[in-house]
Amino acid sequence: MTTKIMEAISKVSDDDGTPEDVQLVKTLLKKAKEGDMQAMKLIFNYVDGMPKQDGTLDMTSGGEKIANNVTVTFVKPE
Repeated sequence: MTTKIMEAISKVSDDDGTPEDVQLVKTLLKKAKEGDMQAMKLIFNYVDGMPKQDGTLDMTSGGEKIANNVTVTFVKPE
């Protein structure tokens, strides 16, 4: 369905002949430049792709796995 919607949007043009999809992108970029956080999120989510949400934590160091039984000790400064 998304492809059909995008095809329909790209066929519509503004009064000045600019395709509607181009106008949408220009508007989104303008809002992001003005500080609109939702616009920024949309850009990053669709340009880079959404972050992996599978609930796992990848703990690596130089390509090697780090043991999951890491102990952290807090020492009071003297």
